[in-house]
Amino acid sequence: MWYNSSTIASYFIRKSEKIGKDISILKVIKLVYIAHGWKLALDNTPLINDEIQAWKYGPVMPELFNLLNKEEDNKKTSSAKISDPNIIAQSLIMEDKDILLLNRVFIKYMDFSDEEISELCHEKDTPWNKIYNNGKGRNEVISDKETSQYYKTQITKEEYNLLKQFLPIKTKQEAEKLLKDAGIMLKDGSMNPIYL
Repeated sequence: MWYNSSTIASYFIRKSEKIGKDISILKVIKLVYIAHGWKLALDNTPLINDEIQAWKYGPVMPELFNLLNKEEDNKKTSSAKISDPNIIAQSLIMEDKDILLLNRVFIKYMDFSDEEISELCHEKDTPWNKIYNNGKGRNEVISDKETSQYYKTQITKEEYNLLKQFLPIKTKQEAEKLLKDAGIMLKDGSMNPIYL
């Protein structure tokens, strides 16, 4: 299933709020892009249906960038907010397998600073670097094919195996068994994979 990038951004913003951390506009845009790359790498299907462009500070979904920059709360603080109730509602009804993927991306990258997460997207051989620094420049489209090829080299074997196990899961019991077998226990002692 494809989502609008604002739906994924809303999920990351809500997740950040739940743990009492602010998330910047830059970071939320990068997390959406990274999650999209992971999804492409895992099952060759896109997470978002937005066009992704190579801008000066990395991969950007212009529609998401414009939405986040027109939010009044975002003009007053450095943290990202989405107030549209329709977008928030959409982020509450995503497929479980996609929520698991987003949670893994969140856990891995949330503590990165804005500079660190931006540098990740700017490294040599990234799709952004190939397009932006190799002559095409700003606003050129970063294709799903380039993104998929790159992220297939970036996801660790452990992450790949864990996430691949969850993609075909149909029931909560199957997910709980896989979590238990993998030795993953949540802070509250539960095994509910949706809230990793």
